[in-house]
Amino acid sequence: MIKQPYPIRRAVFVCTNKRPEGSPKPCCADAGGFDLYLKLKEELANRFVMDVGVYASSCIGPCDQGPVVLTFPDKQCYMKVSEDDIQALADELVAE
Repeated sequence: MIKQPYPIRRAVFVCTNKRPEGSPKPCCADAGGFDLYLKLKEELANRFVMDVGVYASSCIGPCDQGPVVLTFPDKQCYMKVSEDDIQALADELVAE
């Protein structure tokens, strides 16, 4: 095993989970989770933010509140995130 420091101060997980067709439970993919993931990555890249990692994630939990975004180390869960929220979310993510 190799252990070394990772060059980010914050990790952001965007649920992109896709459930099978006909599933009675909603999923973040159908609520726009993957597009949200791509646009948030793009927004942070456009701001030259290199110390916040944005990762696509499987199911985070509150499926009926998707898309869901979870951040660490601050342990914040954002629900019903839309593309209209990306600027404000990015502002929060880059703040110290």
